[in-house]
Amino acid sequence: TNASGYVTITGAPGTWSFTASKSSYQTTSWGQSITATGTKDAFLLAATVPSAPQSLTATPGDASVALSWTAPASDGGSAVTNYKVYRGTTPGGESLYFTTATAGTTFNNVSGVTNGTTYYYKVSAVNSVGEGALSNEASATPQPAPVTLTLYVHDGSATGPVLSGVQVSGQDAGGASFNQTTNASGYVTIAGAPGSWSFTAAKSGFQTNTWSQSITATGQK
Repeated sequence: TNASGYVTITGAPGTWSFTASKSSYQTTSWGQSITATGTKDAFLLAATVPSAPQSLTATPGDASVALSWTAPASDGGSAVTNYKVYRGTTPGGESLYFTTATAGTTFNNVSGVTNGTTYYYKVSAVNSVGEGALSNEASATPQPAPVTLTLYVHDGSATGPVLSGVQVSGQDAGGASFNQTTNASGYVTIAGAPGSWSFTAAKSGFQTNTWSQSITATGQK
């Protein structure tokens, strides 16, 4: 449109289709019967902020949280340019944490994340008009990656012959219990959270042995 707000179009009479767009306004499309030379009027509505992003999820990792969401149902008539990520350690206690540079709908939080702490998140969408409403809240508690222990049980000392049929029970560093029996080769394989583990080994005809041990990496004991 020119400075006076109009365009002049010549074409075949009948049903015409139109799309009108302008920055900071909602794009409008319509069809109209144009059968004679004349003047018509159209209008645009000002764009608004986007609606809230949808279906926010938070997936814990090792000292990290991966966020994913879907775009707002409405961009307010102006394309979403980026998102704002809010984070807190109490429900409803989020504050602005990060502003993304693009309109991508994922964010991997690897900075300032402590294993064992629960983090709460919300996100909002931004367009040329401004920031929209906050999404649903999602939370996650990052945990260390599990380790796998192969534990051999010996007769008399750590260098003695291995024993099958030994009941090995206890807890990993995260408090998860295990209860297994050594196989014909004299060992059990246990996966759990790294840290201090507790063990009890028992077999008929032998003294029950209880101990704690630091298990911080996958390996053999």
